[in-house]
Amino acid sequence: MLKYIIILLLFQSLLLSTDLKIIITGIDSKKGNDILLAVYDSEESWLEDGKEVILIKKKVDSNIIEFEVKNLLESKYYAISVFHDENADGELNFSIFPPGPSEGVGVSNDAKGFMGPPKYNDAKFIFDEENKIITIKMIY
Repeated sequence: MLKYIIILLLFQSLLLSTDLKIIITGIDSKKGNDILLAVYDSEESWLEDGKEVILIKKKVDSNIIEFEVKNLLESKYYAISVFHDENADGELNFSIFPPGPSEGVGVSNDAKGFMGPPKYNDAKFIFDEENKIITIKMIY
């Protein structure tokens, strides 16, 4: 009996998982290199290295890039951050003046931070039938 319950739960989770299309706009394609996209599923993991549920890297070849994230669970909250790794060091670099990122960044809901990065609650969205495609605008 327990075996059937486990199989039923696994089948149900497969039915509830689906794909999300993320469109990144406003990319300065002249700067080249990669766009890194990270998907987070909790406030505790938000913007923490190694705590993302998905991390994808794509080469910059135009001012719009599309990502496809597969097998997300519906009716669950997620937040997304992206950055343009202009110098190909794998890290988001910062400047002292003006203070903030020195490379392009973007966050789901186009959330903005005040005296720091955007908050998870401002960036999170519920992944459901109405949110299968989201757009994030890069800021330089």
